[in-house]
Amino acid sequence: RRIARRKQGPRTNRSPGTSRERFCCTDAFHRIPRATRVQQRTVASAENSDMVLGLNFDLLDQLSFYGAYHRHPVNKAIHLVFVPCIIWSALVWMAGYVPEAAEGVSLAGAFRAIGVPRFLASAAVPNLGALALIAYSAYYVALEPIAGTSWFVMCGLPMWLSASWFESAVGWDAAWRWALALHLLAWYAQLHPGHVVFEKCRPALLDSLAQSLVLAPLFVWMEVMFACGYRPGLRSDVDRRVKRAVEEREREGAKDD
Repeated sequence: RRIARRKQGPRTNRSPGTSRERFCCTDAFHRIPRATRVQQRTVASAENSDMVLGLNFDLLDQLSFYGAYHRHPVNKAIHLVFVPCIIWSALVWMAGYVPEAAEGVSLAGAFRAIGVPRFLASAAVPNLGALALIAYSAYYVALEPIAGTSWFVMCGLPMWLSASWFESAVGWDAAWRWALALHLLAWYAQLHPGHVVFEKCRPALLDSLAQSLVLAPLFVWMEVMFACGYRPGLRSDVDRRVKRAVEEREREGAKDD
């Protein structure tokens, strides 16, 4: 028995995480079809209680996801112009719908008291657009209080007031047609010149539709704030994570080829 044991060599307490077994597991992972791996990651993300349709309350994570699809300066400039156009045109459509409980309610007096022009304040009614604005702003404030509050005051509120005024001034029949034309133009400008010509990368909405629709307004606003010198450390962290995400995506694309 002693001889047999000597030939087998000394016993070792090899744990499941040794380098040889990890190497085997890595080999097995790469033998799994990419579609299966993507499905597994999707299921794992869905099971994460902190994530809802790709959204969470990690500002760095959210900006890095969207930023990985928007690196070219011309594409960023296109989104800076046309993302607000998409939001504004959607608010025009929503201005025509007022919840039954809010019918007859006007916020004109409150807005006139804070210096909003009379023609805009007169259109301030609690329509569906107001509810969407509150939801977006609440999420942005939870992500970044200063950026969220400033977006609400300087972007969200003016877009909602002007969209509501436009719908009331020209009438619903004409307003929705103008809004549709602007909406389609804005999407075309972002998808074709922005992503096909300049970015040469698929848009983020193909990977996470809800996440893209929610994050786009905050992303372009954060780009403006970054350009003004706001939170340079966060900007550097986002750039580093975006670079890693792009490199990983390119490696996966090379493997698929």
